[in-house]
Amino acid sequence: MSPWRQYMLLSRGRSEHLFSSKASFAAMPIGTPLLLGGDWNCVAQGLDLVGGQPGTRQHGFQSGLLPFQQALSLQDAFRCLHPQAREFTHTATNNASSARIDRWLVSDSLLPNVSTALVTDLILSDHYGVAVSVSPANAPPRGPGLWSMPPAIISHPEFIALMTAQIQTFLQANPGTTTLSRAARWEKLKVDIQDVARNYCSTFHAQRTGKLRVLRARASQARAAYVAAPGSHHALDALRHTAADLLQHRRQQAATDALRAGVLLHEYGDQSTYYFYHLHRQRQQATVITHLQQLQGSPVADLCTMHGRQQADSIIVNFFSADSPTGMFKQLPTDLSAQQSLLSSLDRQLPSEAQQACEGTEQGITLDELQAALKPVCP
Repeated sequence: MSPWRQYMLLSRGRSEHLFSSKASFAAMPIGTPLLLGGDWNCVAQGLDLVGGQPGTRQHGFQSGLLPFQQALSLQDAFRCLHPQAREFTHTATNNASSARIDRWLVSDSLLPNVSTALVTDLILSDHYGVAVSVSPANAPPRGPGLWSMPPAIISHPEFIALMTAQIQTFLQANPGTTTLSRAARWEKLKVDIQDVARNYCSTFHAQRTGKLRVLRARASQARAAYVAAPGSHHALDALRHTAADLLQHRRQQAATDALRAGVLLHEYGDQSTYYFYHLHRQRQQATVITHLQQLQGSPVADLCTMHGRQQADSIIVNFFSADSPTGMFKQLPTDLSAQQSLLSSLDRQLPSEAQQACEGTEQGITLDELQAALKPVCP
């Protein structure tokens, strides 16, 4: 993706010149998908205005931005998804009107991949933000991903107290016995701790987002009231008040997160701990496997069908089998000269009785011998 930034002037004659100069795109191959966003300082139609008259803003679109869009095959993402919606991103300094002058323009070829386009409830400087979501074509569905404990919660006093009490309760309820080995006890404790951490994170997230949801609902109501009555100073004041409250709340959350991250880095940043190595670990999405193929050119197994899953079973068995010529554990030929050189260089040899015991018998290992060998390592 190549970023391109330009501020469009409102005065006649100057914006048209900027729109008509497409030097920034001259080096791009023909057909390159474009995604352009910014303050275009003009409106396309009356739905992009709340109060006031189109005036020069609409003139700048007809004689400047529209030919620019047509020349590069660009579409207004928001208007394509919301053809009848009335929205705005900026209010004039004299409070006479508001207009949707900030937008995302996307190429015709990229438009089918746009899933959402909206005006956010977060005001940046004197403009509201605009967001667009673009997904790759034929992208496989993604799940919620693997859960991992957020490192920041280890600095919460409530979580520390909860986890300390939970561990003590677990140790009392699951004492070490002959039937419960130390390894099995440790694995069971980790599962129990994970469940407690998940419940705590879920509760903490609900409490943290509760106030945000209330503020966003108030901002949405104030926005709708202003669109319905753009000439009302009371509606405009209420809109700006709710937007300021929402911005202040998010700034407080960001400051709190930064403070906790600083404490976490101070406590664990110089230590070789789990938390240090996972402090900046990004959340991993679950990988979705839909097809399997053993070798290039071999049949492809479609895991969405019963026949394909049966093929996949065979592919997996052959991949790990020692009898398969392409298996991971296939028997490799032994270099007899290297083997003889290694054996002759050994200065110690087993007694004849021990050699016979190591070679075993022709009958192989019995089930009792196998269970006796595995018992010490089983929990």
